[in-house]
Amino acid sequence: MMRRWLHAMAATAALGGLAAPLAAQDMANSPVMIVDFVTGPCLLSETGDIASTFAALKQAVRQTGLPRLVADSRTGIYGDPSGFHIIVTAGSDSLTCVVSIPASVIDHVGFEVLETVVSEEFDARHPGYKTSASDDPSPDVDGREWVIDTAAGDHIAASLSFAAEDGVQFSSVAQKRYE
Repeated sequence: MMRRWLHAMAATAALGGLAAPLAAQDMANSPVMIVDFVTGPCLLSETGDIASTFAALKQAVRQTGLPRLVADSRTGIYGDPSGFHIIVTAGSDSLTCVVSIPASVIDHVGFEVLETVVSEEFDARHPGYKTSASDDPSPDVDGREWVIDTAAGDHIAASLSFAAEDGVQFSSVAQKRYE
């Protein structure tokens, strides 16, 4: 709990230092809400019962207050497609969550804070994971990936990328493995 609070404070500073209380519709402007969503429901841990897990994920997105653009039995798109938005999908054996944060909200410092928080949360959920950093020499592009195959038979992968012109995109996928 204390770790999450410290990270939220660091994210607040890195993402513009917003201190005023915000309505749920203002999630795109709330670093604390962004960090909580990315490291909470969007950082997938398992496929489990896909229908139930997907329903819980869509409910978590709805609670953000972002406007719903598409919501059906397999897809949910919320927010502004050209700005801050969240996409969740379910397949017959997989779940995906994508959060896009526009460059107007986050810079490279904010990316680095989010990278640290995601890395610590991934480590807490999946000790022994593999990670790799993006190998792009440009200071305008950065990224990191986390991957693990769980004892429950799932392949879990997360990716965080930064592009100076586009902002940050976080994606998390849980896929059942078949042997």
